[in-house]
Amino acid sequence: MRLSLTAALVLGLCAHAASTRAADDAPPIHETLREFLPTSRYEFVPEAKGATPFSVLLSARAAAYLIRGAALDAPLLVRTGACVIESVPKEALVERQDGGVDLRADAAPKGLGHILVQGSDILIDVPGLKGKLAPPAPLLGWQSGAGLSVAVPEYARDARKYVIGEECVTSLKATKGSVRVFVYFGSWCPTCSTVMGRVLKLEQALMKDAAPSKEGEAAAFRFDYYGAKPEPDTWEEPELKTHEVEVLPAGIVYVDGKFRGRIVGFDWSRPEAALRRVLAGP
Repeated sequence: MRLSLTAALVLGLCAHAASTRAADDAPPIHETLREFLPTSRYEFVPEAKGATPFSVLLSARAAAYLIRGAALDAPLLVRTGACVIESVPKEALVERQDGGVDLRADAAPKGLGHILVQGSDILIDVPGLKGKLAPPAPLLGWQSGAGLSVAVPEYARDARKYVIGEECVTSLKATKGSVRVFVYFGSWCPTCSTVMGRVLKLEQALMKDAAPSKEGEAAAFRFDYYGAKPEPDTWEEPELKTHEVEVLPAGIVYVDGKFRGRIVGFDWSRPEAALRRVLAGP
């Protein structure tokens, strides 16, 4: 049954009014205690063995971490600037569509004490929880793009935000042959943290709707990622020494098994353009 133009307009106005009411009903958000997002910068390591997992979210705006877990009566707010730890009522949390959390404007954190910073660790000892926020172990060895997106939420968010050059992607998909890109990175590496999300976005764009290539047809792309050890052991790794990797991140590109070129450092800031230059050759 078809709707008349008038009926369609009425339904549209009703839908708009409903969405406006939903927005109006949303609780006001705290001015600074907001934009907590999953992070790979720290993980919570409880002192008790076999404790249930905890999730850690970071708000750069608030200069604070939020610790959540089934074992906690209430989430914990760790303010690194003030070196204090507070509890936050669960009802004060507002879930975000991007997997993060905001706190309501009327949130009233309750002080529990101070944190102790020991090297790169943040020690926590409050009623109901004892342990530390510590940098996670670096990602080592061969990794998949999908695995990296899970292990490093920042990479996944950067990939979603990056606007890739569609013209470059179309050109790359027209490449003849089988293209393999070996990307060497460090999960601890500042330059890598800036560009790795863009590399993942390029892989996703090239693999979208892709079919295995046949001889003479459009290229089949494959990306493999190798996590290097932190310095000072980085450059002594046999895998890096064998392939003469001296800068991170570094990409080594092969076409039909033959070396074609390299992409290093901030050349990855526009990965689609860098890869097109390599494949175009001298």
